[in-house]
Amino acid sequence: MKPNHLSPLALLQFSWQAIQVAFYLDVGIAFLTMKWLKLWERYSTLIVSLMGGMAGGALLLAVIRYWRFTYRLTDGGLTINKGLVNRQVQHIPYRQIQTIQRQQSWFLQPWHLEQLIIETAEKVSEDDLIQLPLVRQTVGDELIAHQRQSQDATASKHSDQSVQSEPATQRLRVSWHDLNVYALSSVNIVLIMGVVAWFGQQVFDVGRGGVWRRMTSLVGQWSVWQISMVVGVVMLVSYACAYAQIMAQYYHFTIERRATVVPVTRGWLQRRQASVALSRIQAVKLQQNWLRQWLHLTTVQVVTASQVGDTEDNDELKLLPVVPQSQALTTVSRFIDWVPTMITNLTSLDRRARWAVIRNCLLLWSSLLLVVGLIVLKIGRQSLSWLLISLPIWVAVAVLQGSYASHWRGAAINSDTILILQTSHFFTRQQWVLPRNQVQALIIKQSWWMRASHSAHLRVSIRDGRHERTITVRYLPTTMVRQIQGWYVPNDKALNVN
Repeated sequence: MKPNHLSPLALLQFSWQAIQVAFYLDVGIAFLTMKWLKLWERYSTLIVSLMGGMAGGALLLAVIRYWRFTYRLTDGGLTINKGLVNRQVQHIPYRQIQTIQRQQSWFLQPWHLEQLIIETAEKVSEDDLIQLPLVRQTVGDELIAHQRQSQDATASKHSDQSVQSEPATQRLRVSWHDLNVYALSSVNIVLIMGVVAWFGQQVFDVGRGGVWRRMTSLVGQWSVWQISMVVGVVMLVSYACAYAQIMAQYYHFTIERRATVVPVTRGWLQRRQASVALSRIQAVKLQQNWLRQWLHLTTVQVVTASQVGDTEDNDELKLLPVVPQSQALTTVSRFIDWVPTMITNLTSLDRRARWAVIRNCLLLWSSLLLVVGLIVLKIGRQSLSWLLISLPIWVAVAVLQGSYASHWRGAAINSDTILILQTSHFFTRQQWVLPRNQVQALIIKQSWWMRASHSAHLRVSIRDGRHERTITVRYLPTTMVRQIQGWYVPNDKALNVN
């Protein structure tokens, strides 16, 4: 079979990337010759020629990169050839493909082009991911079809049932109403205002001269309601921008179940699709912030053993942005078979353990306020009085945070194969659904003074992308810890937890 080249538009993409690199190099050369070496006046023609030569060389390398990049889809797998000096040949059997990500920017939609990111069980760096930069959508469809056929064939070898006996395809699209509720309950005004304050500080640093003085004198003439109106408009615009960004990111959010693969599709300006094999899902997380708890809504995410997260530094994939709390487990079980429809026998912290959590929060906030107080004392003692006045408020926040965290911690053995852990962090609750075959390690820690309170810290390790994720439930009753230990390692008497 003849190798295929990428779309001709890939040449423009490679050229743009090369021009960016050449631009930064040219800026470095100009800065070096003008500021440090003082060679610009004597050798300006030679320096300009060198900069132009670098730009031309970068474009030539882009052409060579496009010319040497070929791929083939055969019955056995995907083969990619690339490189000139350092020649690379990548052959990926379909049975080794774990996830396939499809990304399509808005300007590529008229040409039906997309980028494919393919991940196998091999742990590689970000720069070594298997990618097809710009190919037609039919290539992605064909690749996913080969992957499913390979997985179905593998599953049929370990099952007496035929592949055709698989349940019908499940499909769910998040409604506009639910997506609006998710966007309105997701915007973090504190973070937005922090960015606005940082930008204002940068403007202050740049414009310390007359422009800044004229601005401050103008603002000084405003009344309180005028200043409040300006602040309100800034917050409203920031809120609207964040809302629009979330709506565009999760536009037409659709989840499907196709045999052993769960594709998740979303996005407007940039369409994304991640096809995750069910065998790669390590855990299911149901998360609620305080506002969503009040609205009885839940966000469902999955931790996978692949790099399919919503961001580059996060390997969690949103399975459902928002779903009613009472329907969360039932809805997820339609797509992931081992997820239970309800959680039973959840063991929470006792009263003594809850006081320990509140105490820890008070100690943490006290240490933070002490550091802030020392900084304020060194900068100016006038602001120290405001910190002392607001001290009762911070103490109340610490107590509320500790009370919230202690209330929403617990664990339950839901079945012989499923463990439920409930954790909390800064007014956010998480419920973890963990299958036993995906738990990598179970660690129990108990200090000498915790034995008197009959509590222990439980740590459960799972695989998270290319790293390890540790889920910790602190101050669990030792009776529950012993039950979980026996659930994970039956008839194990190596560790005695009092």
